[in-house]
Amino acid sequence: MKRVRILVLCFLGVLVLSLSALNAQLSLQRLWAEADTVSTAASVPGKSTGFLPQIILDLNNTGAKSQAEYAEKIAEWRVVNEDVVGYIDIPGFDISYPVLQGETNKTYLRTNIYKEKDNAGCIFLDSNYPDIYSPVKLIHGHHMSNGTMFGKLPDMLFYETLDDAPTIYYTDDLGTKQFEIFSVFSVNSEEESVIVSQYSMIDDMERYKQEYVERSWPASPGVPEGTELLMLNTCWYGFSGKEHNLHCIVVAARVA
Repeated sequence: MKRVRILVLCFLGVLVLSLSALNAQLSLQRLWAEADTVSTAASVPGKSTGFLPQIILDLNNTGAKSQAEYAEKIAEWRVVNEDVVGYIDIPGFDISYPVLQGETNKTYLRTNIYKEKDNAGCIFLDSNYPDIYSPVKLIHGHHMSNGTMFGKLPDMLFYETLDDAPTIYYTDDLGTKQFEIFSVFSVNSEEESVIVSQYSMIDDMERYKQEYVERSWPASPGVPEGTELLMLNTCWYGFSGKEHNLHCIVVAARVA
């Protein structure tokens, strides 16, 4: 009789362990299914997971190579947010994002493309440049610690030369434009502003270009011939990594 009881108890024990293992497996499968669902939803423009790293990954893609592809990306993201005005792509530099322009420069400083609050904000065109025909444009983006957004731009401060600097492709409703970087330098926002008037004349632009070449930390390839400039701005924290109010400014001239 004792043997029968022992056998029954052993059987029940094995059954309980089997059921527990089965429940654990089913729970794990449900978690993977939910993760797959979130990943799929996040890849569709217009749907936000509310998960900041995933939102950034949705925005940062491999980039396009033709004007038609860039225009298609702008159209897709403009359905999500009507403030999308362009698309910036720096192949090989992990920068490929829609560009927005808000009513003020605070509009998308801490608000993502889905109009949700987050620290990454958006890549956005300075509100001082509402004219699409402006000969100079200033685009802002946060320096994220994981390297997303404009997080890798300050790396160029420590290049020896800009001869091999990446090409910037910027597309707006006028088409795709190609820019070559000729100056990278640092500014203290409490001491100066890099805002240049969108109504600058040709003589003014030539003077600005000469000044940017002279200020460049890496050796500049020289004053470019193009009169249309694109400036990128992000913060950085100096040599100590603890300084504030410092900004890395990248200046590029249109070549195509």
